[in-house]
Amino acid sequence: MARICAYCGARGPLTREHIWPKGIIDRVKYDARFTSYGKVISGEMTIADVCASCNNGPLSTLDAYICELYDQYFHQFHDRGSSIKFHYDWWQLSNWFLKASYNAARAAKNQHDIKTLARCTDFIRGIDKRQPDIAIWVDLTEPSYIAEKTESGIYSAKTLTPSMVRFAKVQIPDKKLQHYTLRLVAINSFYFYLAIPVRPYMVPQMSELARICEFFSLMTSLDPELTMATISTTGLAVHNIVMPHLRQNEESYRSFIESQKNA
Repeated sequence: MARICAYCGARGPLTREHIWPKGIIDRVKYDARFTSYGKVISGEMTIADVCASCNNGPLSTLDAYICELYDQYFHQFHDRGSSIKFHYDWWQLSNWFLKASYNAARAAKNQHDIKTLARCTDFIRGIDKRQPDIAIWVDLTEPSYIAEKTESGIYSAKTLTPSMVRFAKVQIPDKKLQHYTLRLVAINSFYFYLAIPVRPYMVPQMSELARICEFFSLMTSLDPELTMATISTTGLAVHNIVMPHLRQNEESYRSFIESQKNA
């Protein structure tokens, strides 16, 4: 049976869609990329289920927008106490988040999120002109500073910057969500958290939505009716956010480093 495009359902030749946009990969120049199946690789991660019309059309347009934001905002790191004015186009930003999350869910074979995000493809392709029915919060992750002993025995301060692009599924402690899925999209210091309803424009489940809002209350909420938000650091730093991931997957990263040394 012929495969169909994940975005428009067209049958026929399918192309490779980058999980992360090629423009972002070229900008960050990270050697190590953590895959959905728990392995660290150096290659570009793609998924081969998108037709050329979608790949080179609406998806490419959204990728170009996120690369513009990278050049304007995402390439910078922000210390504690920082505050910036973030200008955004809600329609393009929210649709790119949906597109990127859908790519990541398909790569991870997360059937629940695939089903949820597949309902958003008309938004992503620009067929449905309404504002995407999601909520977005953003936090600025700070660098961490650690003491490192040199060969001479003198300690010096080493800066660990949040140099990572990352997709992840997010859970709320002590709350099993039935009507929303939570996703993370992180680009360097910028950690975006998305609350995506299982069915777009459903009647809000107020108790569940209230718990989500409470969980993200220290972060900045992006208003779909506005084009600018003031984003501030909240005290979360690399050792709070990134280090748990690195420790959990320490063996995968160690194996990758060894393979690079022997290459």
